[in-house]
Amino acid sequence: MDAAVAFFSKRFDRHAAAVQWVSARQHIPSFAAPDLSALAQRTSIHAGNQGLTWRAHQEDHQDIRIRSVWFRRPRPPAPGNCLEEDKEFVAQQWALYQKNIFDLGSDLIDVLWINRPHAALAAESKLLQLREAQAVGMAFPEMVVTNHALASDEYRNVLESLEATTSSASLER
Repeated sequence: MDAAVAFFSKRFDRHAAAVQWVSARQHIPSFAAPDLSALAQRTSIHAGNQGLTWRAHQEDHQDIRIRSVWFRRPRPPAPGNCLEEDKEFVAQQWALYQKNIFDLGSDLIDVLWINRPHAALAAESKLLQLREAQAVGMAFPEMVVTNHALASDEYRNVLESLEATTSSASLER
């Protein structure tokens, strides 16, 4: 099989599905994997004086060949086939292994990365976006991000009083 485009995204991600559909129309092999363990249960990273190399193998021990990677919200890897009492440990190890691979990105897997995992994750962070907007002087409305009901209620009360003030001011004109 020719080298494929790898989409690391949750199942049924409409964006990944659209790009995969276009790839198929252009006869570009591709596959979607919700996590690294879905790509291949057998992967290895070889470290030595020559650097790091990564390999992934299919069940028939053939190397999986990738031409490019698109990182879009992959899930933590599934622990796979193991004893019930080992599942939590195996899941943690898979998650750390996957994180290491995505942290190294093109330094480990020498292919075109459509988007860098760190940049993709940062783009998902509303608070990071707001901090960057503030740093460049971009105005944005006041908001609160919380898991505390009282903080949410206080903020809603502030918004309601602002709305009432704005509405009465426009009525007076």
